Amino acid sequence: IQNYQWKKSEEATGLIQIILSEIERLNNVIHDYLQFARMPSHDLEDVSINSLIDELVKFVQPEASKAHVHLDCSLDQKLDPIKIDPAHMRRAVLNCIRNAIEAMPNGGILSLSTQKKENQVELTISDNGSGIHVEHQVRVFDPFYSTKDKGTGLGLPYVRQIVEEYDGRVELHSEPQNGTTILIRLPIMRSINTQEA
Repeated sequence: IQNYQWKKSEEATGLIQIILSEIERLNNVIHDYLQFARMPSHDLEDVSINSLIDELVKFVQPEASKAHVHLDCSLDQKLDPIKIDPAHMRRAVLNCIRNAIEAMPNGGILSLSTQKKENQVELTISDNGSGIHVEHQVRVFDPFYSTKDKGTGLGLPYVRQIVEEYDGRVELHSEPQNGTTILIRLPIMRSINTQEA
């Protein structure tokens, strides 16, 4: 009888763990969907993309270290500020960074770089992880499409939505087993102070 009760208890514990895992997954879907379906932001500020990257690198450093991922930054210190909603852009870039870390389950190098090119700021996020197969690359920006077991399929569509809101562009370049690069291009606009002058 005791052995039977122990088995029942073990089955109940396993069932509870499955339920909790599904609740967490559904919470992630709801959270990501609400972010994706949000109204456009009008809280624009002059933002240094380099400062935003510096903050995010400090924030994810413990997570990266735990995953044996080295963060390598090469930031152009002569960049002009860009007018964006910093909270939205921070979430978008953080999403790309975490995707890159997850793509390197055995550790690796995550490179972040910025540069000015003509009238744009370019942000590049590269990893040397598993890469993305060609058949999946054409769909990575489709809402709800994901190759991850617990993915919501809204991460990269959210990134593109945010970037395009500022007349920017997102590109993905990837090769299986040779890593992935996300290139974000954002137009440089006149600062708030310049416009008020």
